[in-house]
Amino acid sequence: MLNKFPIKILIVIFVILATGVDAYGFGSRPPRQRKIIRVAVVRSKPQITLTLEGCYEIYALGTDMKILSGSRLKKTVINSTAEGLKINDEDFKIYGIKILIDKDGAIFVNGRSFRGHVDIIRETDLTLLVVNHIDIEDYLFGVLQCEVPFRWPYPVLKVQAIAARTYALYQSQVNRKKDYDVTNDTFSQVYGGAGKERYRARKAVIKTQSIVLTYNGKIFPTYYHATCGGHTEDACELWNIDLPPLKGVECSFCKKSPHYDWKSQMAIKEIEEKLTVGGYKVSQILDIVPLKRDRSKRIRDLKILYKGGSIKIGANKFRLLLGSRYIRSTNFAVKVKGEKAFFKGYGWGHGVGLCQWGAYFMSKKGYKAGEILKYYYPHAEIKNFFEINHVETK
Repeated sequence: MLNKFPIKILIVIFVILATGVDAYGFGSRPPRQRKIIRVAVVRSKPQITLTLEGCYEIYALGTDMKILSGSRLKKTVINSTAEGLKINDEDFKIYGIKILIDKDGAIFVNGRSFRGHVDIIRETDLTLLVVNHIDIEDYLFGVLQCEVPFRWPYPVLKVQAIAARTYALYQSQVNRKKDYDVTNDTFSQVYGGAGKERYRARKAVIKTQSIVLTYNGKIFPTYYHATCGGHTEDACELWNIDLPPLKGVECSFCKKSPHYDWKSQMAIKEIEEKLTVGGYKVSQILDIVPLKRDRSKRIRDLKILYKGGSIKIGANKFRLLLGSRYIRSTNFAVKVKGEKAFFKGYGWGHGVGLCQWGAYFMSKKGYKAGEILKYYYPHAEIKNFFEINHVETK
C-alpha cells in the first residue's frame, strides 16, 4: 500500500505534521485565551435605552448587590439623576450598574447589539457612560467591517485584524487606570458591535488569533489610515512617539485609491467661525500660508493672516477644527480668493502607519499579509501576544 500512495501527498502530510503551520501563515492558531477590552460605546448622554434578550442579572456596580434579573428585559429607559440612576420609573442611589447576560443572549444599547457584558456609569456631569467589556477577538469581529470593506482580499483583512488587535491591546495597557481602553469612533477604532459582524471579517480575525506586532519585544500603537497619498507620516510629527516602525515609508501602491487626491472649498466666514470655536479669534482672513512641510510633504504649520494681525497654527489642528470632510489630510495647497478658500490635497487621514488602500493594492499584486505589515511597519516583528514575556508598551 505504501508504494502505491502518492509520494507528493506523503510529503505534504509530513510537512504539516512536522511544522504545524496553519493556513493563515503565522504559525498554528493557539488555544483561545481571553483578554478583555473595555470599549466606550456611549458617552456624554443623559439617557439611553436598554433591551436584554436572554437570561440576565444586573448588579450595582462595584458590589455584589443584585438589583434586577430575569429571562428578558423589554425596552427600558435609563436616566442619570442627581442621586444616581433611574431605570424606567424606579430610582436607584447608585453610580452605575453591571449587566451580565447568558453567552447566547444579547445586550442592546440604543438599538445596537453587543457581546460580552456592559457597565452603565453615571458621570460627575450627570451624563451616562456605557462601557462594553468584551474579549479582544470578539471585539475585533465588530471592528473589521467598520474599518475596511469585508469583501476586500483576505491578506488585507488579516493585516487589518493584526493592526487593530495590536492597537487595542496597546491602549488597554496605557489606559488601565481609566474607565475604558478605547472608544468606538475614529478617534480610536470604529466598533459597531455584534450588528456589524461579517463572516469574511470574522474568519480573518480567527485565522490571526492573538497575533500582534512588536518592536524590541514591546507592542506599540499600530496606527492606520485610509490613504497616505504617496508617503506615510512620521508619528513624531503628530505625537510624542519616535519609533522605527512609525517613521514613515514611501508608498506608490495607493495611487489608484479613490481618496488619493481631493479638492474642497470653504467660505472664509465658516473658517473664521470654526477657528474661533477652537480658541483662535480671527476675523476677515486675508490669506492662509503653509510655513513648512515635513519629509512626507505634509504641512507642519500654517500662518493665518487676517485684518489686524496673524496667528500660527499646527496643520493637523487646523485640519481637525475645519473637519476631515473638508481637509482630508495635511498634504494640501490652499488659495484664498474673495470670500472662499480653495484646497487641493493628497491622501485621507493622519497618514501614520498602515495605508489601507495601499495594502489593498499590494494584495492585488500578490503580497501576503506578513509582507504588507513589514512594509508599512518596518522593523516590527509578528508575535503571539500570549507568548511575549513581560509584555510592555512602547
